[in-house]
Amino acid sequence: MAAYFKASQLMRGCHLPLLYIGLECGLTNNVNLAEKFFQQAQNIAPDDPFIMHEKGVIAFQNSQYETAEKHFREALERVKIIKKGIIPLKWCPLLNNLGHTCRKLKKYDDALEFHNKALLLSPQSANTYSAIAFVNVLKNNYDEAVEWFIKLWA
Repeated sequence: MAAYFKASQLMRGCHLPLLYIGLECGLTNNVNLAEKFFQQAQNIAPDDPFIMHEKGVIAFQNSQYETAEKHFREALERVKIIKKGIIPLKWCPLLNNLGHTCRKLKKYDDALEFHNKALLLSPQSANTYSAIAFVNVLKNNYDEAVEWFIKLWA
């Protein structure tokens, strides 16, 4: 934290130290402080998808699923704009987070869509396999769920 604070002093006008201070605050469950640092970072760099993603993570942790979905979708749209429609591998967690958020909101078809997109980026992800299986259980698609659980262990 001290290094990030020092960096924020040395790099005035750069949003990255504020983003990382917010990340550290989130890791220590200081959600209110994390949100303040994310907002400061976003004031400097309003279109940074990393900030939008982290704001979504904080909202998800606070069970504010509609807000989390809004932040995650904004981040995804921004990534698509920056990368001209191609989503890089590093954004696989964003797609899975969108899937988990949609699951919490009982938007099961949307959840499966996002998890399947994540699977395209990272085909051997056990986390994604189990998330798809779990959503299928919630949809009462037990045979499909079993197939995904089997893939998880294969």
